[in-house]
Amino acid sequence: MTQREAKAKLAGTWSFAQVGGAIALRERSLVEAVQAHRAPTPTLSLKAARPTETAFQPR
Repeated sequence: MTQREAKAKLAGTWSFAQVGGAIALRERSLVEAVQAHRAPTPTLSLKAARPTETAFQPR
């Protein structure tokens, strides 16, 4: 498929509003998934891992 055919197919099947809506929907669901994943994880393990990371960095 050439680039012209791909553009014609894209223009025929998707409008800019549909593409924008699909991207917005995907971003929203991705943000919700990240928030849902991040909520139950305790921050204590992250804070415990931080000092060892910074301690061994050469200055």
